[in-house]
Amino acid sequence: LPNSQEQSMFLPHGNVQYQTGVLNEAKSNYLAQYAGLVEDLALTVPAGSCVLMHYDLFHRASCRLNGTAPVRFLVKFQFLRTVEPSPSQTCSSRMVVNHPSWKLPPNVQLDPIVKDISAWMAGTGAARVSMSLSERARRLEELQRSSSEVERLAAAYSLGQVGARQALTCALLEGSEATCRAAAYGLVASGPEAAHHVLRLLKSHQSVPVHLADLPQTSRLRRFSAFVLGECARPEPQTIRALGEALREEFCTEALGEMLEALGLIAARARAMDQEELCHLCMQQVLPFLYTPI
Repeated sequence: LPNSQEQSMFLPHGNVQYQTGVLNEAKSNYLAQYAGLVEDLALTVPAGSCVLMHYDLFHRASCRLNGTAPVRFLVKFQFLRTVEPSPSQTCSSRMVVNHPSWKLPPNVQLDPIVKDISAWMAGTGAARVSMSLSERARRLEELQRSSSEVERLAAAYSLGQVGARQALTCALLEGSEATCRAAAYGLVASGPEAAHHVLRLLKSHQSVPVHLADLPQTSRLRRFSAFVLGECARPEPQTIRALGEALREEFCTEALGEMLEALGLIAARARAMDQEELCHLCMQQVLPFLYTPI
């Protein structure tokens, strides 16, 4: 990223030196704020090495130490679950929460996130909780205004666990990139019903080519909407067709990739439920893009 000449949704406009400075500053601020949660690990490995990592880890590429070194290419294999965890497996939510690796430093509000992840790992749905209107308003304010990623995510998960899908959808529509990302995770945490709230966002006004605008808002909405659908939507014809229609209208490569991945995840769920017709319907949407560079 620091020496990339192309636009990135994570970096501001500017030359290489400016982008590198911004990235280093962001990393320093992140590590300072969450020193108890983050361990910085630099990997320098010989050609041909294999690295196994969780894709949600805070990660980045760095400049080559030797500017004259030959270019080395990275082949990335991304593995996704095709079958969700089930209660019949040996792991329980109590075991996950009480595992030593889940012990968090004090004053970090990750409880809603930990509970959601542990419930998923145990194959059980996250428990629904109640929340007053004033508390919902406070959480929504944190989601939209906080400069802390942990606070934004905790607020989004909390809203998702009480089914505040309308509030999360509003944050998705009106927020910054960081707010939208947190809101999308909150919608996923709210369950499959979130699909109906984001389907209409796939039908936003047609995006313009990325060389004419820097990730237009409509493309961003479609990208995060597709993410939500891929993570939690039930295999249904209207959802699959809506993703296929959005695919044919989209210009933004990031949004296209998210839509294709969402269709793959929905197809996997359809196959796991022996719904072969829906699986084939997903493939019909994807096939035209298998031979088209995006």
